[in-house]
Amino acid sequence: MSLTEPRPTADQLNEARLMLTNLERLFEAGGEDTYAAIIRKVLHSDEPELKVWLTSGDFWGGMGSMIDSAFCTPTARGPEVDRRNRREFMSLIVKLGKHQMASGIFTANIKPHIEKWTNTFQGWLDSNLV
Repeated sequence: MSLTEPRPTADQLNEARLMLTNLERLFEAGGEDTYAAIIRKVLHSDEPELKVWLTSGDFWGGMGSMIDSAFCTPTARGPEVDRRNRREFMSLIVKLGKHQMASGIFTANIKPHIEKWTNTFQGWLDSNLV
């Protein structure tokens, strides 16, 4: 028996692209202009580049990754807005992470990171600590 890499469908990739669109809008509204520009570039890329981004350490990795760094710095918008943006960000990441795991948009190397961030953010959201 051989193990094959999961192959997401075009519909599953399009759904992930829609989730990234929501993430890009949140970045734009929240003043995370650099991250908004990165996501915009990904959204205009072809399918192979989209898959590479969705399974990259730049996105799902640890220290310095987008997921580790976005919405971590207080803004002039105020603590309530910052908190709302961070919660919305975590909600979007949980949704995207669950979608990626269910549809096979992951690699063996990035799968543990997706699971870690999805579970961590879900725990924080459930506990109302953010």
